[in-house]
Amino acid sequence: MMKLKKVVKIRILTTEKHRKDMIKALYSFGLVQIVSAIEPSYDKPIAEYEGIADALVYLRSVMRKYNLGIDPEPYQGDVTEITGHKEDIQTMRTTLRSFEEKISNAKDAYSSASNPWRLMSGFELRAKEIDAFAAETSKPKLLFASFKPSVKKSDVCGCVTGAEGMLFENAKDRSDAAPQALVYPEGHERKILVALEENADVVAGPFSIAKSETFSKMLEEARASEQRSKKALDKVDNDLRQHLSHNKAHYLSIMSKLETLSSLATLPLKFSKSGKLLVVEGWVPEDLLLGLERKVNDSLRNVVQVTRLQTAEVSPSLLNNPDVARPFEFFLRFFSIPNSAELDPTALITFTFPLFFGMILGDIGYGLVGLAIALLVKSQLKGSFFQDISRILILSSISTILFGFVFAEFFGLEEIFGHELHPYVARTTTAGISLMMGVCLALGALHLLVGYVLGLLNALHEKEYHHAKAKASWILLELGLICTFIFGYSIVTTPVLGVPAATLGLASGAIVLLSLVSLVKLEGMAGFIEIFGLISNIFSYLRLIALGISGAILAMVISGVPVDITALVGMVTGEHPFDLGVIINVIAFALLMVVGHTVAFVLGMFESSIQSLRLHYVEFFSKFYQGGGIDFAPLRKPAPARHRLSPLRRKG
Repeated sequence: MMKLKKVVKIRILTTEKHRKDMIKALYSFGLVQIVSAIEPSYDKPIAEYEGIADALVYLRSVMRKYNLGIDPEPYQGDVTEITGHKEDIQTMRTTLRSFEEKISNAKDAYSSASNPWRLMSGFELRAKEIDAFAAETSKPKLLFASFKPSVKKSDVCGCVTGAEGMLFENAKDRSDAAPQALVYPEGHERKILVALEENADVVAGPFSIAKSETFSKMLEEARASEQRSKKALDKVDNDLRQHLSHNKAHYLSIMSKLETLSSLATLPLKFSKSGKLLVVEGWVPEDLLLGLERKVNDSLRNVVQVTRLQTAEVSPSLLNNPDVARPFEFFLRFFSIPNSAELDPTALITFTFPLFFGMILGDIGYGLVGLAIALLVKSQLKGSFFQDISRILILSSISTILFGFVFAEFFGLEEIFGHELHPYVARTTTAGISLMMGVCLALGALHLLVGYVLGLLNALHEKEYHHAKAKASWILLELGLICTFIFGYSIVTTPVLGVPAATLGLASGAIVLLSLVSLVKLEGMAGFIEIFGLISNIFSYLRLIALGISGAILAMVISGVPVDITALVGMVTGEHPFDLGVIINVIAFALLMVVGHTVAFVLGMFESSIQSLRLHYVEFFSKFYQGGGIDFAPLRKPAPARHRLSPLRRKG
C-alpha cells in the first residue's frame, strides 16, 4: 500500500497515416503519459487545432469576464463522443453577443437619461425659485454652464442681471467647477451667450421653459427617465446572469471538451517522425502495459509495435492509495510528492493527521460543527480540491468528537444540554496534564521511530547500505533511550520474560552506547550532534497538549460567562413585567456565545491543521522523506476506480 505503482517507459511505432487513430486510442486508454521522443524530426499539430484554439481562447475569456470559473472538471468520456462543439460555440457566441448588444444599448440609454438628471438634481432645492422667476420672465430659457477658474461670478452675474436673467447656484456641489443654472428671456439669449463665451463652458441647453412645463416638471421627467433606464439596464443584466446561471454547467462542459481536444490536437508535437514512421514515447503503469498494447493493436488494426524500454531515466511517480487515503495525497502534493524510489507515507498520514488534529481540538461541539461544514462543502462544491479537503475534515472532525468524549468537553463544558459528561482524561487538571504529556512524548517517539524504519526501508530498496546502517543505528538508539527511560526510572520494576528490570536497564544503556559509536563512525560528529535534534523533535510533540489546553480554557471561559434568564422566563410566563434591559442582556449574551465560539472554533481549526502538518513536515519527514518526485500526468485522469484496474493477462 505504501509502494508507488510501478511505471515503465514504452515506445510505440506506427505509420504516419495512423496518427489520428493513435491519438484516439491513447486518449481512450487514458492512463498513459506521453513525453517528447528523442528523434531528429517532430510532428506538427493536427489541422483542426487552430479552430479549437480560437474557440478555447474565446470561451476562456467568457469564463473570466462573467466569473464562471476557468477550471472545469476533466472530460471523462470517449473522444469520439465529442461532437457538436462547433455548433455549441456558435450558439453561445450568438446568444452572448445578443445579450452584450442589449446591455450596450441599455447602458447608452441609461447614460443619456442619467446625465440630465445628475445635472438637474443639483438644483432640486431651487426648483421653486427657478419656476417663480421663469413665470415672471418672457419666453424663459434655461441653460447650465460651468465657469472657468479665473472668472469671478460677480462679473458674470452683472451681465446676466443686465440681460434680465438670473443665476442660480448649484445647491449640491459648491465647488468652483460645479455647473450653474441661468434663466433668462429669449430676447436676450445672444447677449447671455456672448457674456458666457469667454467666461464659462455651456454644459447643457439652452432649453425653453413653457408655461405648462415648469422646471419642477422637467426634474420629475428626468428622474423618471433615469429610473426607467436603470430598471431596463438591471433587467437585461439580470437576464444575462440568469442565462449564465442556467447554462454554466453546459459552458463548462464545452470548455472541458475543448481542453481535451486541444491537448489531443497538440499531442503530435511530442511525436517524432522518421520518414513515414511515427514514433511515440511515454510512461504507463506496468500492470496496464498489456492492456495498452491490446488497445492500440485493436484501434490501429495491428499496424503498430509497442516496446518496453530499459532506461535509466527517473520514472514519474504514480501514487497508489485506497479511497480513504487518497484525499491526504493533497498534503504530499503541497509539500513534494515522493520520488519513484521511496515509500509513499500517505496511508500513515491518513491515520496520524486526524489523530493529532483531534488531540488538539478535542471538543464534541466543535467536532460536530466541523463535521457539518465538511458535509456541506462535500455536497455543494464538486471540485476535486474541495472534495479532498472536505473528506480530510470529515475524518478530522470525527477524531475531534471522539477525543471530545475522552476529555468530556462540549463547547468547553462537561455536559451536553444538562447531561453530565465524565472525562477519561481531564486535560485541564494537573493529573490530566501530566498524563497527556507522557502520552504526547510516547506518541512522538513512536512517530519518529516509524520515520526511521521507513528511512531504513528506503535505503535498502535503493541499495544504499551505508545509509541503511545509519538508519538502523538511529532505530537502536531511540529504542535504547526509550528502554533506558522505562527501566532506569523504575517505570517498570517487574521482570520481563524472566529478566530483571535492572538488567534490562543496563542492557538498554549498552545499546545506547553501541548505537552512539555506530553513528559517530557512520555519520561523524554530525550524527552525535543530531541526537539533541532527536530529543528536541520528541519534545516538539508536547504542542499537542499545550495547544489543546489553551483551546479548552478559551472555550471554558466563553461558555462560563454568566447569564440569568429567570427574568426572561418570568416575562414570557407573565410573572414579571416587561423589561427591555433583560432582553438586551440576553441578546448580548447570545451574540457573545456565537462570536466567541466562532472565533475559538476558527482558531482551533487553524492551529490543529497547521501544527499537525508541522509535526509531519518537520519532525516526521526529516527522518526518511526526500520527495522531489515527478507527478505522473496521464492523458486523461480517469475515475478513482480506474486506478485499480486488474492487470490484463496474456491468454494461453
